[in-house]
Amino acid sequence: MIVCENNNSIATKILDNLPYNQGGAGRHKCVICAYHHGIQDGKLKTSINIDDDSIEICKHGSLAPIGIISSIHENQKPAQGRHKCLICAYHIGFNQSISRLNELLRTSKITFGKLNDKSSEIDIINIDYQRNMKKNKQIKIDYLKEQRYKTELGLLGEKLVCEYEIQLGNNITHISLKDDSAGYDIKSKDNNTYKFIEVKTTTGSINKPFFISSNELSFLKDNQDNSFIYRVYNYDFTNHSADLKIIIAKDFLTKYSIDCQSYITIKG
Repeated sequence: MIVCENNNSIATKILDNLPYNQGGAGRHKCVICAYHHGIQDGKLKTSINIDDDSIEICKHGSLAPIGIISSIHENQKPAQGRHKCLICAYHIGFNQSISRLNELLRTSKITFGKLNDKSSEIDIINIDYQRNMKKNKQIKIDYLKEQRYKTELGLLGEKLVCEYEIQLGNNITHISLKDDSAGYDIKSKDNNTYKFIEVKTTTGSINKPFFISSNELSFLKDNQDNSFIYRVYNYDFTNHSADLKIIIAKDFLTKYSIDCQSYITIKG
């Protein structure tokens, strides 16, 4: 371990593998402290604040809040990472801390409340995605905090669904903790019948739009008979509880409006 003058530490291997960057707001500042700040910012909180901060993006594509960068002391010691990329150090710490949320979920160190199944009370709703986006078109997005918010909320919603399925007597496998490319989050087995569950969680109402990837959409289309979207909404971070609507894949594909908001660019 390498320790800086503020008594923050970083593994020697991580420090050695950091890329060099002699420009930008983090030039000559302590990458060890940046790594420490990243870990602290990525930790699970009982409530999540996603207020806007300005973000610095390095040439390697990593992100860090400018407010954090400016608060870090200078470091002229080559052995402590002088000329290494401070932004990457912060981002690595942040991502490592996010990964610890998985461990908290695996070891059941989070106490969850109730998931209220309201499927029978709510009709299928076609979400007007464009209308909702227009309301927020002037908002500047803090992508780093948005990433943390979506990661935490998504994992917590999935864990709540796992608890719900277990209470039904089903055997579950939390697929997304090991594989993000499967096209679904949870596999639930009831006797010899499998359900493939994609969880979509928001703090807002059932009307709030949610994102679905092309991979997730393809899986729903290919497995319509045993695939479901568990729409977890009104998530409460204090009690870790929420409401639930279970949507059959066939209903989702035929009765919901799906609006493409991003495209991949391929050189011709």
